[in-house]
Amino acid sequence: MATSNSEKSWWARTFGRSVISMLVGTFFEKKANAASIVAIILVLSICYVIVVKEKFEYMSFLLNIVFVVIGYYFGAKQENVTNADE
Repeated sequence: MATSNSEKSWWARTFGRSVISMLVGTFFEKKANAASIVAIILVLSICYVIVVKEKFEYMSFLLNIVFVVIGYYFGAKQENVTNADE
């Protein structure tokens, strides 16, 4: 569904695309890219909890989440998303 020019923000009307589109581009068109970002954040949170907070009781819960996300990342089918406009 195409949006009319009056529905777009002034930024999108001026520069032709949104701020978020300018920052990340087409990085998140592949599902595996988003899963890899989530996996990295979860691993960093495990390191933070262990080193700074010393909360070892959360370790198994966070590790299970990380393994699910990493499993999804390696199990995801890699295919390019194409726009209908092209």
